[in-house]
Amino acid sequence: MSTPPRLRCAVYTRKSTEEGLDQDFNSLDAQREACEAFIASQASLGWKLVPDRYDDGGISGGTMERPALQRMLEDIKAGRIDVVVVYKIDRLTRSLMDFAKIVDILDSKNVSFAAVTQAFNTTTSMGRLTLNVLLSFAQFEREVTAERIRDKIAASKKKGIWMGGAVPFGYRVENRKLLINEDEAKTVRLLFSRYCELKSVRLLSEEATRLKLTTPRTLRRNGKPYGAGIFERTFLHRLLSNPIYVGKIRHKDAIYKGEQQPIIDPQLFETVRDLLATQAPDRGHATNLKDIHLLTGILFDETGDRLSPTHANRHGKRYRYYVSNRLITKTRKDDEDGTGWRIPALELDRIVGHELDQILANSSQLMKWTEPWCPTDSLHELLNRAEQRRDEWNGLTSASKRSTTTKLFRSITLAPNWIRLDLDRRELVEWLLGEVSVQSESDTDPIEILERPLSMRRRGVESRLILSNGNSASRAPDAALVDLILRANSYFAALTDGSAKSMAQIATEHGTDFSEVSRLLPLAFLSPAIVDAILTGKQPVELNAQRLSRITGLPNSWAAQSALIGLTA
Repeated sequence: MSTPPRLRCAVYTRKSTEEGLDQDFNSLDAQREACEAFIASQASLGWKLVPDRYDDGGISGGTMERPALQRMLEDIKAGRIDVVVVYKIDRLTRSLMDFAKIVDILDSKNVSFAAVTQAFNTTTSMGRLTLNVLLSFAQFEREVTAERIRDKIAASKKKGIWMGGAVPFGYRVENRKLLINEDEAKTVRLLFSRYCELKSVRLLSEEATRLKLTTPRTLRRNGKPYGAGIFERTFLHRLLSNPIYVGKIRHKDAIYKGEQQPIIDPQLFETVRDLLATQAPDRGHATNLKDIHLLTGILFDETGDRLSPTHANRHGKRYRYYVSNRLITKTRKDDEDGTGWRIPALELDRIVGHELDQILANSSQLMKWTEPWCPTDSLHELLNRAEQRRDEWNGLTSASKRSTTTKLFRSITLAPNWIRLDLDRRELVEWLLGEVSVQSESDTDPIEILERPLSMRRRGVESRLILSNGNSASRAPDAALVDLILRANSYFAALTDGSAKSMAQIATEHGTDFSEVSRLLPLAFLSPAIVDAILTGKQPVELNAQRLSRITGLPNSWAAQSALIGLTA
């Protein structure tokens, strides 16, 4: 009788919170004990437990950035593990996308996967289907839990309850409630009163430095201190405009009466708020209030030449551009090498806005990038603020968008085939945490370099910047193209509704002529992929209503249709 092959089994355990991990026998121990017993029951099949432990305590299953998980995946790639054993599948991950990545790694090394409380065989299609179904429910459960947390925070703040996060300067926390810190409260009152006299945040910052006033010094969970810095202008502006000091709680755009005692008199707070509004910089030209260049001062080309904002007026409309300085000053032999840039500002502004949206949407990446500057107990608040900032972005004024963009990106470099964005991660943390003045002693470089493939295409006299997926960022659907699709389907529906109408009758009913009906009818047979691309604004930039309406001999094959109009998979 042949001896079964020896299979090295690794046990992976995880718990989302740190609660109870200090106990002698905690949830991780219970999971591991059950897995070890399961492995022992499979000893006749050659299963043998490896000595290494892979335990992640206090880490969510919604991220792949878990030390023990990453260490186990590295051991799998190195060929040290044959079977991965977990108590339940959601201990491994709660994300379908992350699960697909893990399965790819397991398959590449012929590693099996087993859950103690759920019988699976990932080598069969049915096993994969069952796993995906369970993971779908696990992900659904996680998202529902997140919604409940957001709803609980909103409901609690409506009742004036402080929901945690960074403690506002001037207060301390006791039994999860904000109580006045008298030493800091004196500083807060001084700052408010002095601002009423100075009427300038810059002068107030200088006076705070002269008086040697500093922000509070606190400790992170890892024991490293942060804070104890000067009162910067951004911190002072947030402090002076924070309604928490008059006994209120802010939640997004709403303000509610809070449980905490006020530090500042409401009348003084209103005076300061009015002063802040009147002291805000006012742009002198009304024509620039709505449409301004968002990247002024931080945009460069591949030669290091700065791109300056400019515009042209045609038929009463303003068209904004970014232009290389050498094309304006003519100091580089009139750009004989032909590398100067003149590009539509709207397209580039949209691409940068799209990249910022992607940064805020990627929670696991955001936590990894901001770790050196964000206290662990503020991570939840940081992710909530990121989601809120995404929702608010389209409603911001152009001036606010430019202020934010130039704050978050040190520089943006444009080249013929790529765009590079230098993101300041420390500024990102400050922007998201709002009231907190984040000051880190970390030696970590705050700049994260993001490079994206880019190309330029033309449609008539227009230039379009295209990201690597073939679509310009955040494009709105082309109304003329959508109208063509609607008309074509309307004509086809009238022709096939059983009324036996001729195309001439249909043209008369729709207020058009026979030639238009016969010309547009083939568009009712466009592939669903093409129709979906048009309705979502993802069609090739070269495709406009005029070109689509003039296509003759539309192929029956959907693949041939996509190739004809230039729609890539």
